[in-house]
Amino acid sequence: MGTKRPFVKNFQKITVKFKVGAGDGHATGKIMELRSLKENVSAWHLAVNDIKERRKKGHLVWDKDDNDAMMFVSAAANIRASIFHIEQKTHWKVKEMAGNIIPGLFAFILKIFALFWYISFFFVFLR
Repeated sequence: MGTKRPFVKNFQKITVKFKVGAGDGHATGKIMELRSLKENVSAWHLAVNDIKERRKKGHLVWDKDDNDAMMFVSAAANIRASIFHIEQKTHWKVKEMAGNIIPGLFAFILKIFALFWYISFFFVFLR
């Protein structure tokens, strides 16, 4: 009655029917629309292959403005979400969430710094 059990996706049926790797996985759907499982598998597969090719040329840099990296993250997250019955997110929403990580970390670190400064001030000047 509570949570649903995860179910196993048959990857062979998805890849055979959809021909993973064929076509442009990055252009599957609009950036503001949810992709189907087949489109997510195709986008993930294409992003992995593109990232492998870039890796051969040098080191990888993960950035929210890097289309291959964001396509990999959003497709993998949506594949996982479909397995565990979690709400899927659009590519745009995933990119927005990735953009909020750095300011959130900065605010957290700033609060920790302020706490340490307050404690040190208390011990140094108010003894």
